[in-house]
Amino acid sequence: MFRVKSSGVVVACAAMLGLSSVGSAGGTQTYKEVIFDLTGVTYLGGPPAITAELEIGPAQVAELRWDNVVLETFDNTGIPNWGSEAFFGFQAVTEASELEIVMVQPFPDANSDGTFGPISGSLDVELDNLFSTTEGRVSLVTASSWVDGSGLPAGQYTQGSLVIRYVVLPAPGALALLGLAGLAAPRRRRA
Repeated sequence: MFRVKSSGVVVACAAMLGLSSVGSAGGTQTYKEVIFDLTGVTYLGGPPAITAELEIGPAQVAELRWDNVVLETFDNTGIPNWGSEAFFGFQAVTEASELEIVMVQPFPDANSDGTFGPISGSLDVELDNLFSTTEGRVSLVTASSWVDGSGLPAGQYTQGSLVIRYVVLPAPGALALLGLAGLAAPRRRRA
């Protein structure tokens, strides 16, 4: 997994982890998910490009999952694009209100051209504190690490889906009411 700031500089690498359940004072958080069909999505060489905007409302992103993804790479110049050069991921907002891109390499050992997959996997990002934009969106992004110079797509996903799992954030007014309720609650004295 590569962590890419909006400037396009790789700033960290991490191992893929499974999603864990997180408890809160009110109990276990409720997760929701939005599913995007990758079938027919092409990608270009170069920096990440937005493939889709997903509406999730005010939320914290918890997991990126990919299910049954199949990739076909193209040979545009006589030097083929490889499966290991393909990346996908999402763009969200940090606590400091900066855009951040999180990408995964679904076929890291596919050092040739052709068709690869199906493959499934997930990346837990819950502790990274990534959020939807002020408009309530996250963007799905695709890219290839090699630019073949043709300006044509490097490949196409022929099946599969990307899933963003998230936790809905309460509206600020609801948080204020909960805070007032906590202050107004009678306190028990210890004997």
